[in-house]
Amino acid sequence: MEIIFIIGLLILLAVISLVIGVSNDAANFLSSAIGAQITKKRIIYWVAAVGLILGSFFSYGMITNGQSQIVNTWQLTLSEMIAVFFAVIITCIVIIHLCNVYGLPTSTTTAFVFSISGGVLAIGTLQSFNSDSVHLGDYIATEKIFIILAGIFISVFFAFVSGLIVQFISRLVFSFKSRKTSGLLFSLAGSIAITVIFFFIFKKVLIVQELEGNETILFFAAHLPEMLTAIFAFTLFVFGLGGSLFRINIPMIVVLFGTFALALSFAANDLINFIGIPLLGIQNLLINNGIVNWGNFWSLGNDVSMMNSQIYYLVIPLVVSVVMIATLFYSRKISTVVETELMLERQSAGKEQFESTHLSRSIVKIILQIIHNTHKILPNWLIKSVSKQYEPIAYTSNVRHAANPSFDSIRASVNVVLAALIIMTGTFFKLPLSTTFIVFLVGVGSAIGDNAWTRENAVYRLSGVFTILGIWLFASLLAFIGAFFLTIVIVYGKLYAIIGLLIIMMLTIFRMDKVFKQHRINKKALDNESYIAAETKVGWLVDNGLTQFKKQLIETLKIVVLTFHGFMDEDLGQLRESSHKVKLLIKSNRANKQELFEYLKQMPDQWLEAGYNLVQAFDYMSEISESLHSLIAPVLLHVENNHKGLNDDQYKELSLLLDETISYFNFLIHLEKEQSFSILNDPQNKQRAILNLLERYQKFQIKRIKAGSSNTKASSLYLDLLSETKNVLLYSINLVKSQRDFMANLKGYHKK
Repeated sequence: MEIIFIIGLLILLAVISLVIGVSNDAANFLSSAIGAQITKKRIIYWVAAVGLILGSFFSYGMITNGQSQIVNTWQLTLSEMIAVFFAVIITCIVIIHLCNVYGLPTSTTTAFVFSISGGVLAIGTLQSFNSDSVHLGDYIATEKIFIILAGIFISVFFAFVSGLIVQFISRLVFSFKSRKTSGLLFSLAGSIAITVIFFFIFKKVLIVQELEGNETILFFAAHLPEMLTAIFAFTLFVFGLGGSLFRINIPMIVVLFGTFALALSFAANDLINFIGIPLLGIQNLLINNGIVNWGNFWSLGNDVSMMNSQIYYLVIPLVVSVVMIATLFYSRKISTVVETELMLERQSAGKEQFESTHLSRSIVKIILQIIHNTHKILPNWLIKSVSKQYEPIAYTSNVRHAANPSFDSIRASVNVVLAALIIMTGTFFKLPLSTTFIVFLVGVGSAIGDNAWTRENAVYRLSGVFTILGIWLFASLLAFIGAFFLTIVIVYGKLYAIIGLLIIMMLTIFRMDKVFKQHRINKKALDNESYIAAETKVGWLVDNGLTQFKKQLIETLKIVVLTFHGFMDEDLGQLRESSHKVKLLIKSNRANKQELFEYLKQMPDQWLEAGYNLVQAFDYMSEISESLHSLIAPVLLHVENNHKGLNDDQYKELSLLLDETISYFNFLIHLEKEQSFSILNDPQNKQRAILNLLERYQKFQIKRIKAGSSNTKASSLYLDLLSETKNVLLYSINLVKSQRDFMANLKGYHKK
């Protein structure tokens, strides 16, 4: 009964591991097609789904080279092996899921390799305590770990450099203005790309399987050059004829076919990372207990019964395919990881996800100096010729800027073909690869080669790349350490420890999912997903402006109330919530202002005055947000440090001031909602009354300081709070005035 229970747990972990693994690795084969928006997202997903289904049926016999090279699992007893397996799966599920929650791509291969190393090393360490003849080198090959690391770093560096160079050459041939996606050059490039992808499929997915007796595979292996020549000739004929007669979009076909190939490769080769360990554990349990002789799992021999062969060849791939496809269509974490990659690769300007660092600023400064010196050497005609190929095109979409493609289909084609070629080359030379980071860094390199990284965004994007690479290395180290300690816990705690760790794992996943949901809510707020779609750019600016004005006034009132109450009651919860709201508001205002400028470039001259009012209003919104930050930050620090709070007089004054401020903002919100700017004098009179009240309170506080009835820290903070409140009041009324002028000029524009 205990064996059946453990097998059930392994099956459950295999499913969870597969779901989390697909959520992370799906970005490898989806990001290029989604980024270029070559077709509807559902069609892209179904193309990838077909690749996953076919790849799952070719997944037998595959085991990551790195795992077999660095650990010797045959040194372990069955109970030790099961302990390592559970520790590895639990560790990797938690780490990879955490990365998925924050939309950070990570390498599942290195996570599993290092976690297995940590688990086996834990067993070796325990055995060394009991016997002097045991050496850790018998369990793990330390020197090979460094070889694996070197291979991974070399491959990802090569992916980055080749992506940059190939995309630069491609852009010299096909400019951004190459709207016509057919013709001789496109046909030739498309035929080469399709042939390379077929070569990738044949070599990596079929021939690598080494299935003895399979006549189809042997035929492919013997006649591969002839087949590739035939494929090239056939696709060149189809593209040439179809391009001239039907004007087919050749890059779109290449990207879709590359998406299919990468998805197939993922299922055929990386699937073992997620279900291989649980299945290997189940196999050993069944064989050890004499339930069934399943033979060697990794290379099925002739002694395997027909029933067992059908189970592996048919049932498991079918079940795995269903799980992967369901995850592909319903996991929101996939889109989060894809969005992170596209944020670093997109051609357009806009808000950046990462903040700049000293390292990224230094590197960008050096590169700019190199470019400047290079321009001095090169002839002007060459610089102008190259620059002409990089002349951007204006999008014609009437929807939000974020709805435009992140890059064109030319770059998407380079990404999928080059990534497939590098992965295939690594397989030939038996190099350990991180397919996730090969695809990711090919995309980053091609973005730089496509001039998507400019002086405006390079420091932020470079910082993002360093952050992702750093988290990748940290996750690998964490996987090693986590599996090491969990293995020890399971060895001593046995089944009770496994159950306890599984409960902790599920609670952790549940908690991380709550964080993910909140993260999505915040991201929607920053991305302005609640905005009303407009049919024209002017209409979008009006909708966007009105929504932002209303949001700014409402959020300002909430923040002021939370800050005042938090200070008066010394409530850290309210103060921290207020601080969080301020940060979101600042980010939202910055993002909207950047997007506003992008749309203003395309506005007609008649709209200039209204555009000026809108820019002015956004400036006042930024000033309000910064004043709110200056209001909350010192108050939060004061309460966190447990400094002395307000005295009775200060408490009463702030209470009255808060009541007056709430009344004032409610008036502004009502005025903005009803667009009743004719009664603007009423809130102005109320504002003057509050300003007079603030002035009196400042004088009262100075008298208290002089009389020595108020401590220094509280007095200084109280005066700062009054000063920043005054700024908030002034900027708020200016915001409403700018909105009034904006609407008046807009009406004048429509009359014209």
